[in-house]
Amino acid sequence: MIDKTKASTCFWSNLAMPGVGSLHVGRKIGWVQVSMAGLGFILTNYFGVWLAFHLIKTKGSTILVLMDTHRLPQEFYQPLIVGVIGVCLFGSAFVWALITSLTVRSEVNHHMP
Repeated sequence: MIDKTKASTCFWSNLAMPGVGSLHVGRKIGWVQVSMAGLGFILTNYFGVWLAFHLIKTKGSTILVLMDTHRLPQEFYQPLIVGVIGVCLFGSAFVWALITSLTVRSEVNHHMP
């Protein structure tokens, strides 16, 4: 049986890391949420690290090209797509875990006198 304290812990844990709270209350779907969030985090950071190294390598000249042409250089597309996929994965896992948390809270509130 899940009590209000455990439901609250589920909620706050899922805000910190999607899926952890779901696992805390015994929802095995939390493994999918954690995996999605973790992969999303990795892919998003791949783009961030790639961008940092790219800007260091080009001494920021890419920014000047972007300002002059109003277009991204060709080498940006693949890493940017990877980063966007990462943000979407993490965001989806976050929303899914939040819905799970709210469902758990609702179930507890309906079963408590």
